[in-house]
Amino acid sequence: MQIKELTLSKVFIFLFTIYALCLALTAAVFAVTPESVFVAAGRGDTDTVRALIAEGTNVDIRDEEGRTPLMIAAGKGQLDMVYELISKRANVNARDKIERSPLMYAAWKGQAQTVKALVAIGSDVEAQSKNGLTSLMYAARFGNTDATEILIEAGADLNHRSKSGLTALISAAWYGHAETVKLLLAHHADVNAQDEEGRIALFHAADGGYVEIVKAMIAKGANVTAKDKDGRTAIEVAEIRGHTEIVKILKEAATAKK
Repeated sequence: MQIKELTLSKVFIFLFTIYALCLALTAAVFAVTPESVFVAAGRGDTDTVRALIAEGTNVDIRDEEGRTPLMIAAGKGQLDMVYELISKRANVNARDKIERSPLMYAAWKGQAQTVKALVAIGSDVEAQSKNGLTSLMYAARFGNTDATEILIEAGADLNHRSKSGLTALISAAWYGHAETVKLLLAHHADVNAQDEEGRIALFHAADGGYVEIVKAMIAKGANVTAKDKDGRTAIEVAEIRGHTEIVKILKEAATAKK
């Protein structure tokens, strides 16, 4: 009888242990994980983010790339979320693993209203990524003209150079963003600034076949006969690329310069 009772007791303990494990696993499956705060921030779910923070989630928690919820929200243009996180004392100048800030994310993704809000809140306009890129350079590189204008008005350095010598103007010209180029030129960006290869913005525009940008730069005094470190001019690179219209424009400008 005693042996039978012991056996039943062991069975009961075993079944109870299994039940407890099932409950724990269920809780783990349905629990809100730290990753949920990033998902919620990206979709603008302020209720979930508010609840997570109330439960103890660090407002500046990092993902595998070193991003904070504020960076995610800024890049997605979730303005209400940005204000919510700031109200919870999120670090407006936090940096990810390559030193990008929330403002850089907003500028990069073309979230102009978020850029404006972050600037007003006190984001560092001149902060630099690991490669020396500023928020203005991110905005210009991706042709986000509205964000570029906001950053210029906020006092961003138009002629800041990255570690490879890039400026906002060179970046915009390189990728063919004509409206952004015109905006930068209108605010007196250095049209003859050179990158680490000795190439001015005109060189990159000629290389890419961007006629409108080439014309805009010539009008602002770009040196059409400037040479890069390999001794090549914008005319020569346009000829190599087969951009005949640009070759003609540059040659006419070079002749008029003499």
